[in-house]
Amino acid sequence: KELRAKAELTALRAQIKPHFLFNALNAIMSLTRTDPDQARTLLQELSVVLRNGFKNTEPLIPIADELRFIDAYLNIEKARFPDKLKVEMCVDESLSLKLPPLILQPLVENAVKHGIQKKQGPGILKIEIKRDGDELNFLVADDGVGMSVHSEDVFNPESDEKLKEKSGIGLTNVKERLMTIYRRELEIKSAPNEGTEIRFSIPYNKLEEKLS
Repeated sequence: KELRAKAELTALRAQIKPHFLFNALNAIMSLTRTDPDQARTLLQELSVVLRNGFKNTEPLIPIADELRFIDAYLNIEKARFPDKLKVEMCVDESLSLKLPPLILQPLVENAVKHGIQKKQGPGILKIEIKRDGDELNFLVADDGVGMSVHSEDVFNPESDEKLKEKSGIGLTNVKERLMTIYRRELEIKSAPNEGTEIRFSIPYNKLEEKLS
């Protein structure tokens, strides 16, 4: 189970690297003459992405590292698309647990790339992480273009390529790792022109035991 989870994580990193790095470097290069200070800041954010997103890590990382990775990613995307992206983040500051790496960032990237960027005008991305008793609940929602499908359609092996393209490459990977590690499902609710909402939960008290 652990080897499969590691292999899926390696595959996800390989898929994320090329297009993200290409876009980030293009944004930085365009700012080197017009706004050198912002270009320098984005280089620092890119270094955070490289350290926390693409290096070989332990099976679990501090939740703060995953959130810092997400913050760096979003700062780069906001620089690429000024006034396009507004972020609302609600995370319990008392949380100090560990999570599998790249368990949340691909969902955030999917919301930005496939939801908000394709929307006319600005969009709102909402990220919530809240503890409810023995459960830790995650929410990634956007008010982007949405889809006329739900979880069972997105993850259906017989779904056509256009549907898979709309859902993003990270969703299936996160779904499979959640099932492999925690036996938990990824829930998707979406509607055209209304946005997409993705939820999942993890047993709070067994986060570290699951990969021990």
